[in-house]
Amino acid sequence: MLVAPYRHPLSDARQYATLDYLSGGRVFFGVGPGWMKEEFDAVNQPFEHRLAMTEECIQIYKKSWTEPHVTYHGKFYDFENMSMDPKPISKPYPPITYGAITPAGARIAAREADAFYPILTRPHDDPHMHDHLIEIIKRELGRIKRPESEIGLMGLVSARISNANDAEAKRDPRRTLGGTAEQILDDLQRFADAGYSLLVLAPDVPSNTYAEFAEQVEWLGREVLPAAEKIVPAGNWRTEF
Repeated sequence: MLVAPYRHPLSDARQYATLDYLSGGRVFFGVGPGWMKEEFDAVNQPFEHRLAMTEECIQIYKKSWTEPHVTYHGKFYDFENMSMDPKPISKPYPPITYGAITPAGARIAAREADAFYPILTRPHDDPHMHDHLIEIIKRELGRIKRPESEIGLMGLVSARISNANDAEAKRDPRRTLGGTAEQILDDLQRFADAGYSLLVLAPDVPSNTYAEFAEQVEWLGREVLPAAEKIVPAGNWRTEF
């Protein structure tokens, strides 16, 4: 996730356009307003205006990626006739997911983003813990007359796959997305039933070694992902990006 207010949006738009071009259109652009005041102080940016600045940044990213010459007159950014080429391969632009766990962030996601991206990485986080934010998104979408199908519900989750006789699978209560492939798939179904259309799985690696990380990724890819592709999320949220 890029903390948007840290740098000028034209610079970030240029760099992510280049990344999208070099990767053949594979960029999924995560944006957030940040949360640590000390970091804002370090880069000499106003912490109290981070939400409004982030919304302006997203507007500038999209204009930079779609318009031949970009002019923008906002509260925090003001410029005229800037060109940026080549444009990203992704059309109309790389999909933007907005990271937030606040009502204000949910409203910005509804207005500006292609997906909403909250954090659900604690051991017993419930798929419905952000339902109040999803309701805010629905209300904001209704207010601006934007269909639900234009925005996806994403989530950042941690996962650890194990054999049935391992402690991970026998925990009581078992932590979310921990245990056997079958147990993880049951949890993924719960997220889908809550409306989530795309989850980012961060493997839990107690040893902090690449070898264990690679083992978890391969194991999840082999035993979980093929079956997970058949799970259909509830609602009318966007599923293709």
